[in-house]
Amino acid sequence: MNNHEDYETRYDILIGARDCDESDGGGPNLQFRDVNIVSDLGLTGPGIPDTLSVPDSLRVTAVVEEFEERTCLLLLDPVSIKVR
Repeated sequence: MNNHEDYETRYDILIGARDCDESDGGGPNLQFRDVNIVSDLGLTGPGIPDTLSVPDSLRVTAVVEEFEERTCLLLLDPVSIKVR
């Protein structure tokens, strides 16, 4: 989770498509770009964090906006995100 450009409440969030296992680099890389945690992500579930970090586990439902070939990222538009 990094600040988007110079904003303090907008973020770019990189998501691994698997449970947290630093020895496993498999699977696609996904990203929410230019999102606000409260209004854009709409987190649900127990213990909603103020920020997201490794090893937070989420159940993500999203629409794929595009595949960015240069960075090999699938850019996502969040539909619903539940903290696991």
